[in-house]
Amino acid sequence: MSVLFATTSPDMLAQARRVLRREHSDIRFFQIPWDMDFADSGIVDEVERNNIEAIIARGAVAKRVRGLGLPVSVVDLPVLAPDLIATLNRAKKSGRRVAAVASRGMLSGIENLGPSLGLSVTLYHLDEHVSSETLVRQAVQDGADVIVGSYVTTRAAKNMGLPAQVIVASAGVITQAAVEAKRIAMNLAQERAKSVLFKTLLDYTTDAVVAVDDQCRIVAWNPEAERLTGLQSDSVQKRDLFSVCPELRLDETIAEGHDEQGLILTVNGTDVVCHKRAVIASGKPVAAFAAFQEVSRIQQIEARVRRKIYENGHTATSTFADIKGAHPLVLRAISIAKEFAITKSSVMLLGETGVGKELFAQSLHNYSERAQGPFVAINCAALPSDLLESELFGYVGGAFTGANPKGKPGMFELAHGGTILLDEVGEMDLMLQGKLLRVLEERKVMRLGSERLIPVDVRVITSTNQDLQALIGAQRFRQDLYYRLNVLRLTIPPLRERPSDIPILAAGFLGQHAAALKRRVRLGPGTAAILQRHDWPGNCRELRNFMERVAVVSKGNVVDAEEVATLLAEERRETAFQPPPIRAAEMPGGRPGDSDLDPDLAAIEHALRCTKGNASQAARLLGISRITLWRKVKRGKEISAERA
Repeated sequence: MSVLFATTSPDMLAQARRVLRREHSDIRFFQIPWDMDFADSGIVDEVERNNIEAIIARGAVAKRVRGLGLPVSVVDLPVLAPDLIATLNRAKKSGRRVAAVASRGMLSGIENLGPSLGLSVTLYHLDEHVSSETLVRQAVQDGADVIVGSYVTTRAAKNMGLPAQVIVASAGVITQAAVEAKRIAMNLAQERAKSVLFKTLLDYTTDAVVAVDDQCRIVAWNPEAERLTGLQSDSVQKRDLFSVCPELRLDETIAEGHDEQGLILTVNGTDVVCHKRAVIASGKPVAAFAAFQEVSRIQQIEARVRRKIYENGHTATSTFADIKGAHPLVLRAISIAKEFAITKSSVMLLGETGVGKELFAQSLHNYSERAQGPFVAINCAALPSDLLESELFGYVGGAFTGANPKGKPGMFELAHGGTILLDEVGEMDLMLQGKLLRVLEERKVMRLGSERLIPVDVRVITSTNQDLQALIGAQRFRQDLYYRLNVLRLTIPPLRERPSDIPILAAGFLGQHAAALKRRVRLGPGTAAILQRHDWPGNCRELRNFMERVAVVSKGNVVDAEEVATLLAEERRETAFQPPPIRAAEMPGGRPGDSDLDPDLAAIEHALRCTKGNASQAARLLGISRITLWRKVKRGKEISAERA
């Protein structure tokens, strides 16, 4: 806060300096030349340069400072009776007829003091229409012996040879004025800070804010309200809200005097969530305001909050640039996938195991408008049905034994605003398929143990290496779910159908694995032809694993054709077995005479015998997960029990 003491009197200026120098040394002083126009005196520059909040002045000086229209408060230096009496006593020495020439504020009550001092006092009030010289001459013509008044009038009198006495402010008056000016300056600074804070809050809040007075006239309209309505604040100030934005109906808020939360309104064609509040003073509404925000922005914020709270690395790291190959089949698949990506429809990825279905799924996500959202993938064959359900839809605390007491969000919740990949969707059992269908139709999930539906905005991509039509025929997959998932379908070609890509992929995989081993290894001449003659039933996954073996086994920097051929021969010997038909009688609990088992089960039994019962090794031989192997064995036992 800054205070300025302004006067035309050098004597008063000197006195004020003496009085204020100890306890109010921060007050500034400015002498206004008595013969100069106020606008040219430099006081305006002084106020702006030093951020003056209040000016102490007296009489005509105070009046003229106010006339400048400066954004400051003017504190009048009061003239008290003791000061007037002291001045009249000094003037009495020069005569009994006293002319008091000054502003009305300075001379208040002086005429009543004259008789008690044996003086005749005549008042001559200064105003903007008459000069001090004119009034002094008039007083002389009227027979005045002495002039009392301001510095300007007494100076004019002395210039005419007349005795004159300045009405001097006492030390107590000056100190009191300084204290008052500082108090006002402090209050102004605080109010200005509040005003700046209030304006900053309105300008930078993400909500559109509209406020009205008790007559429903607009008093606040922030930049966000300007953006949403298309109306500038200057054009709506003091206008009736109903004529500008009738949707808000703040007149009802004022009339009823109660708040409303979470209203869905349409403002200028945009859906918004609006909160309205009445401002109550002395028991009645005196104003009201509305804060509203676009529904779409709230949904975006909700998605970011969900990702922040439940962030577990659910991101897609691959793009279409990571899909290597130049064969027309793979290029066509990429082109179709890009077209699918820009839609909002569900996508089904078909292809043999190891062709890179998740690579395509991640690329689809990163090419879509949901690229900034989460990408959540779950293998439907990797978990038992009850566990898969809790993973997909989540659960509340205490939903089942062993559950997290705080509950857990499901994959659909985690994928809100993004994409979920349901890998090996054909392995999902029928009961869970029904629940999945309901989620896809309603776009809402219900956690296990809860009765509350949670809206989700998720794009679904599914992948499978099975013939879902055949599963439908065998009543192992719901037809209605199939049509819900199979909106857009993309078949990814197996590696054997694009042999020209095999050398490209092999070199890339070898480089990656060699780099991990801190080596530099490359394929030598003739290796491409040998690699292309292999069928690669495990597709890209098998090729990648094979090249890892090459990188580890190879001793030199160049892998020759003979070494590749030897390793491929070993690969064939490990996998080249034809499982014979296995009858139920050969299974534990089986009976002679039962019909042949499902070939998948027969292969599993054969693989288990080859690995001496090691389920992990058997699963690797078959190119399936342990859970899938477990499911098929379980299914085999159920078939045996049914036939028994």
